[in-house]
Amino acid sequence: MTTTARRAVPATTWALRVTAVLSTLGVLYQGVTAGGVVNSVSGAYGSHQTGAIVLHVLTGLMVVAAALDRRLARGPVAPAVLSFVVFAATFVEATLGEDTTLWVHVPLAMLITAATAVVLVGSWRRTA
Repeated sequence: MTTTARRAVPATTWALRVTAVLSTLGVLYQGVTAGGVVNSVSGAYGSHQTGAIVLHVLTGLMVVAAALDRRLARGPVAPAVLSFVVFAATFVEATLGEDTTLWVHVPLAMLITAATAVVLVGSWRRTA
């Protein structure tokens, strides 16, 4: 009888998974509040601004987790690079969040959503 020993998933990979989940939830929250902004829902603009700050923090933590996973657990480089791109893109997107630049802000939000989802799925596909 042959048994395959499963290696424990490194703590840094778990940190990446948690920050990727939280970042994805932050992105989804931004989408919900953006709908409120577009529909002139009372308080939506302030919630969207606060959500942007939270998203900067969460994606920044995702970059740190991905970099630590790469460095300490010999994880793949792609999540670290993509996490950094997402982190930087959130700042670009925030600066383009005015009425006259929404034509860039909204597509960039879609790219941030997709890239964050890629990091999320990739972090859970890694086994050890």
